[in-house]
Amino acid sequence: MFEKTMEIVVDIKEIKSLFYFEFSKDYRNFGESHDFWEIVYVDKGEIEATADEKTVNVKWGQAIFHKPNEFHNIIANKTVAPNIFITSFVCNSPAMKFFENKVMEISPKQREIIRALIDDSKETHLISDFMPYKKNKNKPLTDVPIGGIQMIKLYIEQLLISLLRSGKEVENSGILFADEAVTGERVKDIIEYMSNALFGKFSVEKMCVHFGYSKAYLSKIFKEETGRTLLEYYTDMKISEARRMIREKKYNFAQISDLLCFDNPRYFSRVFKRVTGLTPQEYKKSVLGE
Repeated sequence: MFEKTMEIVVDIKEIKSLFYFEFSKDYRNFGESHDFWEIVYVDKGEIEATADEKTVNVKWGQAIFHKPNEFHNIIANKTVAPNIFITSFVCNSPAMKFFENKVMEISPKQREIIRALIDDSKETHLISDFMPYKKNKNKPLTDVPIGGIQMIKLYIEQLLISLLRSGKEVENSGILFADEAVTGERVKDIIEYMSNALFGKFSVEKMCVHFGYSKAYLSKIFKEETGRTLLEYYTDMKISEARRMIREKKYNFAQISDLLCFDNPRYFSRVFKRVTGLTPQEYKKSVLGE
């Protein structure tokens, strides 16, 4: 019989909020403080985040943790329009002390937990969003997944435990599990390669030659780490870049299409709508009121 007592490392008592924002490059708020935890994850671009009297740059793939009653705010850098995911919750577990005053790198596997958290939050109608196109207005409020809120709680706890593990490994011994570390770094390199190819033509075959691995191998490890195919991820990156460019108002739609190497503006508009649910013009109106 299995008699080992279950260890509860982090136990979230209440989820306070879930947000996904696509801010303009000029965004700033005046700050707030509250008696619960908050995680701010940068999904695109970068921000300046203030925690009490300290200001830090938080870049793509990083998260800053705000402890209860800590004054904090967010400022965009007037150059890059950032995408931000924020969740806040009540958790009194002693292990949470580890996250005080922390800005942490989020690994590919941890980013996948955040992506699943966002997706379940949408399905459960809990996520709040400034962007109208992200809300499923046709879905009845009663039509939600079984155990949706519990899954969201579990995702946040899973993320925190994963960060506690990786943080302790780096802090105490510098040792990572070899296979996981190598795979994670490889996927990070693939994403960086694709990011550098956003303003050009992308070829999976050429990328495989660049890294010296077969298409089947790179496709397999990338799908396992991110949950998406190489081309799906690359297309999402292109459209995310297009959304940023629209919010920064430097280029018109035809110029954005050309800069991102779409065949023509009509094809760009079609792909944009397939990914976001809106045409570029509808998106611009939803985020900028223009």
